[in-house]
Amino acid sequence: MVALKLAVDGRALFQPASGIGVYTQNLLKELRNYQLEITVLTHKPLKGEKLDNIHYIADSVPSGVVWQQTVLPKKLKQFDIFWSPIQTLPFYTPIPSLVTVHDLTVITFPETHTLKVKLSQIPFLRRTISNAKVIVTPSKATAEDLINFFPHSKNKVEVIYNGVSGSFTYTPIMQRERIRNSLGYPNGFILFVGTLEPRKNLVVLLEAWKAINCEFPAYSLPLVIVGSPGWKSKKVVKMIKKAGPNVNYIGVLNRENLISYYRAASLFVYPSLSEGFGLPVIEAMATGTPVITSNRSSLSEITNGCAITVEPEDPSELARAIIYLLNDKDKQEKLSILGYKHSCKFSWTKAANQLYNLFCSICIQ
Repeated sequence: MVALKLAVDGRALFQPASGIGVYTQNLLKELRNYQLEITVLTHKPLKGEKLDNIHYIADSVPSGVVWQQTVLPKKLKQFDIFWSPIQTLPFYTPIPSLVTVHDLTVITFPETHTLKVKLSQIPFLRRTISNAKVIVTPSKATAEDLINFFPHSKNKVEVIYNGVSGSFTYTPIMQRERIRNSLGYPNGFILFVGTLEPRKNLVVLLEAWKAINCEFPAYSLPLVIVGSPGWKSKKVVKMIKKAGPNVNYIGVLNRENLISYYRAASLFVYPSLSEGFGLPVIEAMATGTPVITSNRSSLSEITNGCAITVEPEDPSELARAIIYLLNDKDKQEKLSILGYKHSCKFSWTKAANQLYNLFCSICIQ
């Protein structure tokens, strides 16, 4: 079989710690195992990790959006198929194209995005839906949003769930305790991983933690926050500073250290207002850490009864859920095992195989 020449919009790779960056890099690693000649195209040179057996071509255009709409289409003629893992396509694509739409929060929660992000997506979404041969979403929740706002997308949508890296492995309790000691949290801690931005709803988590700390100190554990500061993060940063030494914001961690924190945490709490998938939730489950998350968007779907879900805008409900779980060791153990088994259903290898089959089907049409 002749290898398909695949062009990929590589702009997500400039943010390797972001959800879309992790998604793109992990699928590229897996897609190298198929009959594909992969070329990653970017508007400026990449400084991060470059994978073997993949070609990288960089231009020198200050704006990624301008590059996508003006320069990129001219480069696509030499390829068989184009994949954009970053929400939008050029207005014109000379070859069959597939796009991954991770979520529609620029429409459903516009107040949680910068003007720059909204301008880079909203004007292009309708044309993207029209141009794409196939639209991949990482959850049924995103697929439903897409069909609701763009009914003409109905026959194009394919759900391919994200995966989880094999580095996130189940952690027995004795090993968990050793890691906690090495990190300086012998009694455990509550963990949050994600960008400090409005959609992640950290303000409510901090309010819940503060209520527990004041009213139920016996159940109060340190709160550890991991992630990069994002748009409108000043309010959250100010709350963290006022919260005292038991709230520890440690910024971005490399993959090895991040996994250690996942494995050591007593609970993982993720009260996001909306997610297209919610990768940190599955990563926590894969290590055996019990999860409390939002009952919104994809989060109930991907946890499928293997986590406690709450109304994310109610700090009292979140506080009660945290106290309940900290007070019930049997429930913790049950969620730990259920969550780990459930996480095994999410595989980047499986996702890449589904994506490759779509590439082939598009090219046959």
